[in-house]
Amino acid sequence: MWPRAGSGDGFTYDALNPHARIDFHLASRDLRPLTAQVVTADPEASDHLPVVSDLEMPVRRHRR
Repeated sequence: MWPRAGSGDGFTYDALNPHARIDFHLASRDLRPLTAQVVTADPEASDHLPVVSDLEMPVRRHRR
């Protein structure tokens, strides 16, 4: 997902000195990635930084 929708290098580990991208979001081919980013607001909350993404899910109409 990161190559299609990510911004920046995507490094999530370690939180205080990010140098590796080891956290991922995986999606099926039914979901389209719109954005992906690493949140750096509170790096002392964990040893990893969180990844946030927006996905588009197609609307399927059911027949009655």
